[in-house]
Amino acid sequence: MPITKSAIKTLKQDRSREAVNQIIKSKVKSAFKDMKAEPSQAHLEAVYSAADRAAKKNIFHANKASRIKSQAATLLKAKGGEVAKSAIKPSLKSAAKPVKKTAVKAKKTSTK
Repeated sequence: MPITKSAIKTLKQDRSREAVNQIIKSKVKSAFKDMKAEPSQAHLEAVYSAADRAAKKNIFHANKASRIKSQAATLLKAKGGEVAKSAIKPSLKSAAKPVKKTAVKAKKTSTK
């Protein structure tokens, strides 16, 4: 058990964050379970949305979210359905915009 005030506060924060993260994880799991039970375009979009949201909030790694989305799309294709282009979103890695580097000019100082 924590003794200091800061350790007690950290434990309280960790427990509340864990509860929120668990809700988001369960949404992904239930969406994927629905997809397994009845593969359809609507269920696929729900899986994509939940997985992307979890990856955006750093609950899942981006690669795990991509793996879940790929498995869901494979399920739909295996059952004879087609994946609509509107459901496919760019991955989180490619969606990041490149950062422009700007050179900082050094001030000239005179030494007299």
